[in-house]
Amino acid sequence: MSTYTFIERDILNTAILPDEPENVASYITKTTYRSGLVGPKVTSLIPTANSPGNTLDGEIDWKRQTFSIAGLATRWEELRSKPEGITDSTREWRWIGKRFMVKYKDNTWLARVGSPYGPVDATFTIRQSRILHQSNPATIAFSSGVSARDRLFLLMVMI
Repeated sequence: MSTYTFIERDILNTAILPDEPENVASYITKTTYRSGLVGPKVTSLIPTANSPGNTLDGEIDWKRQTFSIAGLATRWEELRSKPEGITDSTREWRWIGKRFMVKYKDNTWLARVGSPYGPVDATFTIRQSRILHQSNPATIAFSSGVSARDRLFLLMVMI
């Protein structure tokens, strides 16, 4: 598994750095807000200049409820559904012909590519704040078979 760490507490405005920076892309998230700080307007996921061979960028438009990767924008309602026969929190996301099964359990998001019963391909763990000890930052880990495009899509789904 390749693990990324969200450096700042605010995952919508931070660097997302991999534990193996020479092999995979790192990202920066930047979010603009609607007037009056009512809520986020757009969150951009931008690969850093030193990301090896990665030019994919992503955008979450919170108001229009769209994801965009490399200029291809799609509304969430076209991407997300609840699979039939599954009674838990699992949601199915579809992106360019692939199925991603995403489930929340115990402060962690789990994603599987293809089947809801296959191996876990990505794990997003939310930040654990502690008062008397050092807090644990948010992290996301991907199995080695997850492509750069799928990593970016799963990053957007899970944040």
